Parts: sequence; structure tokens; C-alpha cells
Amino acid sequence: MRADGFSEGLAGVRINGKHGFIDKTGQIVIEPQFISASQFSNGLAAVADQTGTGYIDKSGKIIFWDMIYPLIIN
Repeated sequence: MRADGFSEGLAGVRINGKHGFIDKTGQIVIEPQFISASQFSNGLAAVADQTGTGYIDKSGKIIFWDMIYPLIIN
């Protein structure tokens, strides 16, 4: 497990190659399920998986999803 710095009370974490988020107690708040994720800013984080890219809120709810331009992984 690898954790990033905290932003808006959550830190990005990478487990088995998937990105999610933990709180300050170390509890997983958003399950690792993304191939990439940014830190939270203004209540949103940019995330991506094999189907597309978008934004989630701090509960993990998808706010916007774009399946037209999915992230291409080599």
C-alpha cells in the first residue's frame, strides 16, 4: 500500500495497482478501483479507469463521467 498526502481530509492510496482514498484514521473511504486518481480539490477528485475518466465526490459518488475519451494505457 502506498499513500499520498492528505487533501480535504482524504489521502489517495494505491493498493494492488488500483487507486482509492483513506481518511486520517487509515480507514478506506473509497475502495481502490481506479487506474489513476488526483487529490481532492473543491470537493472533487479526477479519476480514470478502463472505461473513461471523470470526477467523484468525497463519498465516491460519480459526479461526471466521460466514456467518449477513455484513458489509453500502453
